[in-house]
Amino acid sequence: MTNDLEGYFSLSLSADGKMLVVRQQKIIARIWHLPDGDIKNAKQITFDDRKLDGHGGLIWTPDGKIVFCHFSDADSITDLYKMNSDGSNRVQLTVNVGQDNGYPSVSNDGRYIIFTSNRVGKRQIWRMDNDGRNPKLLTPGGEKDGNSEFATVSPDGREVFFIKRGAGAAAIWKVSIDGENPTQVSLLTSAATEAY
Repeated sequence: MTNDLEGYFSLSLSADGKMLVVRQQKIIARIWHLPDGDIKNAKQITFDDRKLDGHGGLIWTPDGKIVFCHFSDADSITDLYKMNSDGSNRVQLTVNVGQDNGYPSVSNDGRYIIFTSNRVGKRQIWRMDNDGRNPKLLTPGGEKDGNSEFATVSPDGREVFFIKRGAGAAAIWKVSIDGENPTQVSLLTSAATEAY
């Protein structure tokens, strides 16, 4: 009955069986720039059809660029890109490395981009240079170790904090910017654990 890539929900058939009603869901995510927070001067800066720009995270870099996730329906892959604040000079940072690269964080000195990727199986925290080069796994672990995600860099750039979910209770962890000394910081509350 349908031949597109949209999602369909809440199907209902009329009493006589001759009519059908359904809710079609289409999610479109675009990135907009609001200079000085002024809605009157808002400018859309991404325009791709069937893409979700920024849906898996976006963040400013110290030099005024935007690092963002770009999901493509064509291949169901999320990659990280960087662009100027007006949408120009768009550069792909992750290429052919896993299906899910997202939730970027940038160090205050602009040197590193920290992100989540499933390129080795489970979601783990990775670091790369601000141009996408020299990727480094910061949270190695096996299938039993679960997922590590939603990372943020400390203000001094020395540590990365992230959420780890696995066999035990979900917890906040930290690891050095070089991937050394992973340490559990605290447990998440049950409400936070159930939210994802």
